[in-house]
Amino acid sequence: MHTKIIFFDMDGVLTVEKSCWHYVHSKLGVDNSINYQKYVKKEITYEEFFKLDINLWISMFGEMRKETVVNILKQIRIRDCVSDLIKILRNEHIRSIIISGGISWLADYIKEKYSFDEAYANEILTDGHGYIIPEGKIKVIPDKKNLIIKDIVKKYNVKKEETISVGDSTGDYSMYMETGKFFSFNTDDVNIKKISSGNIDKNLMEIIRYID
Repeated sequence: MHTKIIFFDMDGVLTVEKSCWHYVHSKLGVDNSINYQKYVKKEITYEEFFKLDINLWISMFGEMRKETVVNILKQIRIRDCVSDLIKILRNEHIRSIIISGGISWLADYIKEKYSFDEAYANEILTDGHGYIIPEGKIKVIPDKKNLIIKDIVKKYNVKKEETISVGDSTGDYSMYMETGKFFSFNTDDVNIKKISSGNIDKNLMEIIRYID
């Protein structure tokens, strides 16, 4: 059955950096480890975690413009093969879609630069003057990406068996649940490797071998 859509996680798959959130935190000199542990232990929701992370920036720097964070995000290295890979997929009439729990400003940048068909990630909101506020539009819960995939598959009227997903972490198990094939990429996560239809170690371009 011909592949019609490939869903890509962003952080650690399309980017060399494992987490765009962590990258911004490190560049700004803030530590979110306490908030992260609370989220992992389910003491706070993802929405609360999201807001607390942004509050870390505001509490340290006060007013912060969107452009400050966007400029940091644009420093994140994108894998060298992404441009060629998306060109091949477009020539094969295969849609490429980003689904990430990361920051939408980076996902949108990658989408536009490399001509992905769609991108879903989480948007940080700003006030009327362009300053960041601790609110957002949560489109992707990291461990519930299957909900987005289900809607997209329905929108394009394709079958589950006509879809592929690529991820690198335990949270991407939800992608495996809702796509015909799931491939792990550049990961040491044993659980993710076990469920994968194939494990790609370094070159994302290898996904081409698995396209029907």
